[in-house]
Amino acid sequence: MRIRITLNHKNGIKIPINYTYYIQSWIYKVLSKADPTFSKWLHDNGYEKDGRKFKLFTYGRLKPIKYRIHKQSQLFECQEGPTTLDISFLINDTLQHFIFGLFNSEHEVFFGNKQNGANFQLENVQIMELPEFRNNMKLRFETPCCIPMRKENDKYPKYLHPTDDLEFTSLFFKNLLNKFQSSPITKNSVLPIGKTALKILSEPKSVLISIKNDDEQKKSKIRGYTFDFEIIAPKELIEIGYFAGFGTKGSIGFGMTELI
Repeated sequence: MRIRITLNHKNGIKIPINYTYYIQSWIYKVLSKADPTFSKWLHDNGYEKDGRKFKLFTYGRLKPIKYRIHKQSQLFECQEGPTTLDISFLINDTLQHFIFGLFNSEHEVFFGNKQNGANFQLENVQIMELPEFRNNMKLRFETPCCIPMRKENDKYPKYLHPTDDLEFTSLFFKNLLNKFQSSPITKNSVLPIGKTALKILSEPKSVLISIKNDDEQKKSKIRGYTFDFEIIAPKELIEIGYFAGFGTKGSIGFGMTELI
C-alpha cells in the first residue's frame, strides 16, 4: 500500500535539510494514536529474521512545487506549495483502509526542531495506484539505497557502492529475502524459484544523510546511493522491495523507488 499526502504551508518555510527522522517520528506518532503498544513495538523491535529486524515501511522525499537547498545553513526551503509526501507500507488488505483512515484524520504536522521547523496542514490523503508487478522491472531510487557490510573486527559498517558487484548484489537480494521471510503476509509462503539479477542503468549518486542531529549522543550519518536499475527476480520479491524499500534503513526513508 502506498499513500500520497498533500501538505499545505506558507511559501518560503524552512526546515532542516536532514528531515527524514522527523517524518519517521510523525509516522510512529500517527500509528500510536490507534495502538500505542504496536507503535512502540514496531519502533523498538519490528519483524525479525535471523537476528535482523525489519519495520517493513518506507517513505519518499518532501516534494514541493518549488524548493531550494541552502547548503551553508543546512536548510531545506519549500519555496512554493503544496508539498507531497509518499509513504509505503507492506501490509495486508485488511489494514489498508485502517492505515489510510489514521492519516486521513490528521490535520497538522510539525517537521523540524526548536531552531528550525514549520507547520504543514494536511490537505489530502489518497491511496496510490499500484504498478503491475513482473519478474523484470525498471525502477529509480527516489531515496538512497543503503547496503552496509560489517566484518567481524569493523567498528563501523562499510556502505557499499552499487558497483561493488558481487557484495552489493548479494546483500541486496539477501535483504529482500529476509523481508519476505519475516513479513506476516509472506513468511509462510513458498517463493517461486527464478533468476535474480541487478543491472545498474545510471551513474550512482552518493547521498549522506544525518540522523538524530538533535541528540549529540545518538546522531549518526548513513550513506546510500540513488540510481536507475533493472531488477530481474520473482515478482513477489520485487513487490516486497517496492512496498518496504530496497536495502536497509527503510524506516528512516531509505530505499523508496518509483517506476521509470
